[in-house]
Amino acid sequence: MFKKGKKRKIFGLIGIIGGIWFWLALPNPLFDDPVSVVLEDETGQLLGARLAADEQWRFPKMDTVPLSFAQAIITYEDKRFEHHIGVDVRSLLRAIRQNFRANKVISGASTLDMQVMRLARKRKKRTIWQKLVESILAVRLNMRYSKNEILAFYASNAPFGGNIVGLEAASWRYFGKSPKLLSAGEAAVLAVLPNNPSLVRPGKNEKILLRKRNRLLDKMWAQGKIDSISCVLSKEEPLPGKPHRLPSLAPHLLNYVITSGHKNKRPPSRVRTTIDKNLQIRVNQIVDLQLRRLKASEVNNCAVLVLDVETGCAKAYVGNAIHTGGNHGAQVDVIQANRSTGSVLKPLLVGLSLDDGLVTSMSLLQDIPTQYGRYHPENFNRNYAGVLPLKTALIRSLNIPFVRLLRTYGVEKFHHNLWALGLKSLVHPADYYGLTLVLGGAETSPWQVGGAYASLARTLRHFYDQDGAYRLEDIHSARFVLPQGKEASTYTNEAPIMSAGAIWTTFEMMKAVKRPTIEGEWQRFGTGRPIAWKTGTSIGFRDAWAVGMDRDYVVAVWTGNADGEGRAGLTGVRMAAPILFDVFKQLPQGQWFDPPYDELVAQPICAQSGYLPKEGCPVDTIQGLANVVDLPVCRYHVRTNLDAGHRFRVTRDCAKSEDILPVSIFSLKPIEAYYYKLHHPDYQGLPPFRKGCEPSGYNPMQLIYPREPNKIFVPIGLEGEKEKTVFEVAYDYPEEPLYWHLDNQFLGQTRHFHQMGLRPTVGKHVLTVVDKEGHRLVQRFEIVGE
Repeated sequence: MFKKGKKRKIFGLIGIIGGIWFWLALPNPLFDDPVSVVLEDETGQLLGARLAADEQWRFPKMDTVPLSFAQAIITYEDKRFEHHIGVDVRSLLRAIRQNFRANKVISGASTLDMQVMRLARKRKKRTIWQKLVESILAVRLNMRYSKNEILAFYASNAPFGGNIVGLEAASWRYFGKSPKLLSAGEAAVLAVLPNNPSLVRPGKNEKILLRKRNRLLDKMWAQGKIDSISCVLSKEEPLPGKPHRLPSLAPHLLNYVITSGHKNKRPPSRVRTTIDKNLQIRVNQIVDLQLRRLKASEVNNCAVLVLDVETGCAKAYVGNAIHTGGNHGAQVDVIQANRSTGSVLKPLLVGLSLDDGLVTSMSLLQDIPTQYGRYHPENFNRNYAGVLPLKTALIRSLNIPFVRLLRTYGVEKFHHNLWALGLKSLVHPADYYGLTLVLGGAETSPWQVGGAYASLARTLRHFYDQDGAYRLEDIHSARFVLPQGKEASTYTNEAPIMSAGAIWTTFEMMKAVKRPTIEGEWQRFGTGRPIAWKTGTSIGFRDAWAVGMDRDYVVAVWTGNADGEGRAGLTGVRMAAPILFDVFKQLPQGQWFDPPYDELVAQPICAQSGYLPKEGCPVDTIQGLANVVDLPVCRYHVRTNLDAGHRFRVTRDCAKSEDILPVSIFSLKPIEAYYYKLHHPDYQGLPPFRKGCEPSGYNPMQLIYPREPNKIFVPIGLEGEKEKTVFEVAYDYPEEPLYWHLDNQFLGQTRHFHQMGLRPTVGKHVLTVVDKEGHRLVQRFEIVGE
């Protein structure tokens, strides 16, 4: 026998151990089951969800339980839930009495608190001992959590039949709606399911389910939780049938969330995005409708991104056409995929070049046959304009003027600024891309393109904020969630990558509503609102882009085939632009940007060349950039002397002073004039020199093709023989003959149109062209074999 003192110590120790166990007995966390990834829009509406790792539809824990379900489940399972401490003594005594009389278990007296603990302990075998443990743990549960939290635990983890766990998943699967929208009848159906989900669930034993629901509704009416009319009407509601499919409005964004979570080793659960559900639905409908048109041209994929300029946040995210079919890469998220940019980066080069003072919006750019080493850029229409204003070159999206502009601006500098604007997919050094950087030689995603343009629009939108300071996002890329606990924007006096004046001038150029197709036709677009927009088409017709913006929104559209297969006619204007404008029609009517007058000045320019005027230039005035101080001087107006008849140029060495008329003439280089006159037949240029007045070193001829020492590959024609190579010469005296020689062999003469088609053999050759005055033009070239 133990002495009394020793007994007290033993009981005291047992009490301490029991107290410690009681205090630490609750699992932490209470539930650690895998949960579904749930994607919500900006207001918490469901966009989509993914099965949990254990193949269950188990949504993350609810913060609050809707009143309709709370009333129903408390009435059905635990009417004194809000008043007991985890164990309902009255119900327990009643259960003992009923079980004793029936000589079997017909009532368990489990409270919702006890059921939470049974669920948390993975539904261990139902024995008297386990019931006792659950009762103790239920009391401990009440000491840690409020009744609302306990009810949320139950609603989030109770089984509802099949692989459906939790109220939220059950509400969507059985009724296709959020739990917040459940009627009293629907809440009553869900309240009776966890009691025996394997026996009673929608589609099985429906008579039992109907009887249980109606009995519960009667109890709720008797307790005053619903009125008689609601009770009667709720009983008339049909029971749910086959489970509904969960919404799948942004499946590619959901995949991106999951993939990003795994990369960051932080598996996501419930993600509240910045997506506008209603807009997402409408954009999905536009893509589905336009997909029919695209498929007629064997184009199977389409992606659309809508960004809010103010925050940089995505408002709609269609990563691909959902209904295009799995065989066509429907699972590919093109919004995040790097694709050839085509021409969508040209406006960025325009703005940067404006800031550097290289050009104005009306400056003439060369559009002539061009070759740098082995690189031979061409316009899509294979034509040349000679020269044309920057604004026109941008609207027509010509390639050669922008390659030449990039060469002047600098590939390295352009590459650096694109990276700074958020195009982080440019992982190679600048010389890897070379001059192709502005024509689609680099790849980036609609996500990054949209983010870059949104950043520019945001800079312009907030030009006058904070006494002229620029408002910049902490990132230049887009985003689909807002940072928690941080300001979305900060203010800084540091100048942005591109000035507000350059952005505004570029956007103004991009507002034109008529754009040319690849066939040379002009197509008109519009929504009744000003939009700055640009299309792009990659080499091989693999990618068709359109990106547009106003003060409030940026829309980026991509169309093509996810597998990279090209299609004739797959161009930005034809395929992507109609979708862009359809999407803008769904957006609230926006405003255009206020001009940043502090960065704009009245800039005198030569009316014909768009550069700084010099003596003899007709002067016009445009809005130029205040920060530009070294605008190039016009090189197109030439001071020269004409004879009295205005027909020939003369010099003081060959004409009398009284017969000389000093003039300033808009003049192009011979190769520029050759192509310019095809579109402007009224162009005159400089008259030829009068015979005997040519200055020393003057050559009236200029070779148009080939211009530089060059290797020429001659393709095989339809009849199986090599096609002719057409050589062209621009000549100041077109009516005079030119004499052609190849490798010192006379070929013939030309007059008026100085072209000659030849089939030189493979190897090196020398072309010589001579006029009757003895001027010679010599060009070496090489014909390359197969």
